[in-house]
Amino acid sequence: PRGGILPGIIRGKVMELALIHGFEACESALYIEDLAKAEEAFLTNSILDIVPLLSVDSRPVGDGKAGPVTRILQEKLSSYTKSGV
Repeated sequence: PRGGILPGIIRGKVMELALIHGFEACESALYIEDLAKAEEAFLTNSILDIVPLLSVDSRPVGDGKAGPVTRILQEKLSSYTKSGV
């Protein structure tokens, strides 16, 4: 695992979809200070797919709502998983 991150199927697909749709995607260590500066953030897992990260330590991430990149990737991932590809 890289930095404690397991090689998840959903995470890998989201990284791929991000690149396909013109978003920069990379993996790196993050700290609370990084999230405080972020416009938006999300988490991935195999049960919930993509979940917007709205706050950390009671402080909002971005405006405290799911951002446009998160919503687009949720839509693209949903289309991908429903297609059975």
